[in-house]
Amino acid sequence: MVTVIALLAFSWQLQAAKAPTPMSIKGKGNAPKTIKAVVLCFDPYCPGHGNKRTHEVFGWYDPHKSIETYVNDLKTASGGWAKYKIVKFYDINYYPYFEDGFRYDPDEYVEAWKNRPKTTMHKGMTDYKRLLCDKSYDFNNPKTIAERIKSGEIDEVFTFASPGSMDGGGEAAMVGPDPFFVNGGVFKIPETGRNAVLMGFNYEREVGCMLEDFCHRTEAIMSKVYKAKDMFYPTLPADNNWEKFRMIDKVDPGNAACGFCHYAPNSAHDYDWGNTTKVYSTCDDWLYNWPNLKGAVTKRLVDNAEWGGGDTRLHHIWWLSHIPRTAGVNPDGKQNNWWKYMCDFNSYPESR
Repeated sequence: MVTVIALLAFSWQLQAAKAPTPMSIKGKGNAPKTIKAVVLCFDPYCPGHGNKRTHEVFGWYDPHKSIETYVNDLKTASGGWAKYKIVKFYDINYYPYFEDGFRYDPDEYVEAWKNRPKTTMHKGMTDYKRLLCDKSYDFNNPKTIAERIKSGEIDEVFTFASPGSMDGGGEAAMVGPDPFFVNGGVFKIPETGRNAVLMGFNYEREVGCMLEDFCHRTEAIMSKVYKAKDMFYPTLPADNNWEKFRMIDKVDPGNAACGFCHYAPNSAHDYDWGNTTKVYSTCDDWLYNWPNLKGAVTKRLVDNAEWGGGDTRLHHIWWLSHIPRTAGVNPDGKQNNWWKYMCDFNSYPESR
């Protein structure tokens, strides 16, 4: 199996003799950012099933290993800029409450999930206000998650749960006094004092899906920054740097750049990361030359071999690795390091 490190070299190693170093994070005001996160992992022991944790009962992914890989992937993809620090990982032996007061008993959940569709999973919204503020949850003591966000002790919350045991937050929710859409729930919870993202992970799914959550969050935030016509799909004319960056051959034949979450530069449809069709792309321009783009002269033929042959995780690492991360302010008035918007959105008026 090709290692992640080898794949991350993509065209860098192939062109090492003639290509400049990929975009540096060095420069005034561009120091690596430590993002402090807490993990609320709802993975209870199941007494009727050998007292195994829920993910073990079903043979799903180990949340601890998944989080470690996810954090390392973001650090790698950002060139070392995004340094996520897990300040606390809570292994929680129960499920969270829905807004109607319901919550699953661990064994009840196992039977409900096993017997779908005969057994309908509980419908409704997880009570996110309660999740962040209610001291009946042990992880909200002595300070609540909301209080810890407000004080700056934590910046983000990662929730982990089994499918159907939480609902309403989506892949990436935002909470706070003035939250906005980042591909999930939007919850006005002033107690947090500032806006914060709650990543909604599911330990039935692998790390590639976790990175997809982050990629969609990126699309939502960058579309806000550049006031895109369509949050999740490039449009013509490509009259700003975000539209230019995410352009695909399907929209503008012969003028693809890096694509976006669901589409590689040559994709014909959603999730078509394994497409072997070669198309011209300026992806190297964004990797090596930003913010001094050279345009058409950097075009070369690319196909799925560039981003992992169709592997979800490797495509997303490839895409995130091309996100601009250079120091300074662009002539368009935006930060040259887009990771600042993606992970430190409260610090910039265009992303808060």
